Amino acid sequence: MSFSTCTREKDGVSIIDLVGRVVLGEGARETRAVISEAIASGRTKIVVNLALVEYMDSCGLGELVAAYASASRIGGEIKLASMQNRVAGLLQVTKLATLFASFPDEASAVGSFQTK
Repeated sequence: MSFSTCTREKDGVSIIDLVGRVVLGEGARETRAVISEAIASGRTKIVVNLALVEYMDSCGLGELVAAYASASRIGGEIKLASMQNRVAGLLQVTKLATLFASFPDEASAVGSFQTK
């Protein structure tokens, strides 16, 4: 399966859908590019929708951490939504689950920005 992304807006929140495998090479590189573009455009509320991510390796995790740091520098936040069990387990094992706010679905993640 090839990797793809889609960026859209909802209630002032940028939602970035990742589809496929976020691994060394195309998936990680594209993930970095799309999130970096959102941050460079001044978007400070970002939800990364992982519902269709079937696998993520350490490079994919590294891109998420780098994006988190970049967003934090401009006062932004990146939240994760709809992780499959395999990806959620990877974040737990690496202790990165404590870094990211994660939500069971996209609507909850978007709504969490409104309650601040």
